[in-house]
Amino acid sequence: MDISAKFVVGLILLLAVQVLLGGSVVYLIRKRKRIEPAWSWPKSLGAFLLLGLLVTAVGLVPVVGRFVALVVSLIGLKRISGLDVISTFILSFCMGILIFAVAAVIGSQLQVDLLGLRD
Repeated sequence: MDISAKFVVGLILLLAVQVLLGGSVVYLIRKRKRIEPAWSWPKSLGAFLLLGLLVTAVGLVPVVGRFVALVVSLIGLKRISGLDVISTFILSFCMGILIFAVAAVIGSQLQVDLLGLRD
């Protein structure tokens, strides 16, 4: 398999892991805090996937896109998880570190640079 095919496979795997992890975390938090209305696991996955698509679309805007994407992701995660501001920030930070580690593992297994660390 050539390097571009490995890169595409790595990105697809990373996206799948990120959506499964994020949707599962949202589902577990909503279930633990007993937030109404109660969401099923597929609905939590869908909400997290839509949030990710929205953040990606907003992030494409030139100049201010990255900052606005950060704000949209934190506000969206706060709304779908039902957490307060500090807990949402901590959750987002911890999930970011975990996704970074998963990207490093997938990249090393497929021998591609998913993190953009190599020249």
